[in-house]
Amino acid sequence: MLQQGRILWANVPRPDGSPGKPRTVVIVTATEEISETEPFVVVAITSTFQEPLREAEVRLPFHPHGGGRIGLKRPTVAVCDWLVELRKAQVLQEVGSLPTTVMVEIMEKTRSFLHLIQKAPPG
Repeated sequence: MLQQGRILWANVPRPDGSPGKPRTVVIVTATEEISETEPFVVVAITSTFQEPLREAEVRLPFHPHGGGRIGLKRPTVAVCDWLVELRKAQVLQEVGSLPTTVMVEIMEKTRSFLHLIQKAPPG
C-alpha cells in the first residue's frame, strides 16, 4: 500500500527531465492524498554522497542484510531537493518504510524545495 514514508524502487527521470533509471525513493505525499489515478511526490534516495552532508540531505537508517522494516542495505541519504512526481505505474517494488523520526526530518527539509517538483507525465 502506498503511504507516506514508504520506500519504493521506481523508474525515476533525471532532474534535467531526461530518461532516468530505477532508483529508491521515499513517498512524501500525505497518505490521505495518495490515489490510484493521481501522481504523488517522492524524494530521491542515493548512495552517492559526501561528508559532511548537504543541508538538503538526510541520512537514512539501513541494515547490511536489508533486514527489518526499512529494507535499505547500505548507507544512503534522502535528497530533499530532488522531488519527483510519480504515478503508480512507475513503481517497481515496495522496499520498506522509514521511522517517523526520520520522516519528520525529511518533511521539514522538503518544505522549502516543493517548488522544484518534477511533474509526472500525463496518463
